[in-house]
Amino acid sequence: VFCYGCHAVIVYGFAYDAISADYPGVCRRRLREALGGSAHCQFIQGLGGNVRPRALADLEAGVFRKPSPEDPDAVGGQLATDVLDALSGDGETLSLDLAAAAGFAYPKRDRDKILPLSHWESLVASDAETSRNLGAYWANRIRHGPPPGQVVLWAIGLIRLTQAHRVAWLSGEVLAEWLGHLREWFADANLIAWGYCQDGRGYMPTDELLPQGGYEVDRSNTYNKTGPGPFAKGINQEAKDGFLALARQ
Repeated sequence: VFCYGCHAVIVYGFAYDAISADYPGVCRRRLREALGGSAHCQFIQGLGGNVRPRALADLEAGVFRKPSPEDPDAVGGQLATDVLDALSGDGETLSLDLAAAAGFAYPKRDRDKILPLSHWESLVASDAETSRNLGAYWANRIRHGPPPGQVVLWAIGLIRLTQAHRVAWLSGEVLAEWLGHLREWFADANLIAWGYCQDGRGYMPTDELLPQGGYEVDRSNTYNKTGPGPFAKGINQEAKDGFLALARQ
């Protein structure tokens, strides 16, 4: 079982309508070849909601370049090498003391920042089909209800391997900055965190990222039925309270 916090968006960049396992699929194949055909190699998505493959970064221009069909093999192959390097190192044998707990955190939407009805009505006349559909949906919701959500039910959980080894999992497209918070709350620099778990939808930013705006904070929530407003400040505390309650269980 291996975990990596990065969007699998390489194939998406050169074959928009493809269905692909992207770099994780390449990595799994390489690992099976190296470990033997009977090995099951399970990829789990880490906290990569705002992370793209660095192989696509044009550092001089400060942009991400258009990917090519060769990139998934290069990125997946590099990750497979890294996983095999980790397996060949000095590991730690655990005496398992398994337990698990799951529940919800309840971050609030900032309803004062929901754009007015006129904005959504203007989108209905857009040339872009997605914008037209978006405008029609939210214009109808604002006129007739149900009203936009006040809170989001954010599924979270803890898996205890031993008293000193935990995995925290979170639903939704969890941004990378959550890992530092989780490790601080549990005073565990080695805590492992998994994102994209269970049934959560939408990007989950931290309080620190809210003022920056951008797609993950502002625009993405318009595509989520609990939107269309961004989260209100206080999401960090909601997550902390939820996780510490799970730890007490």
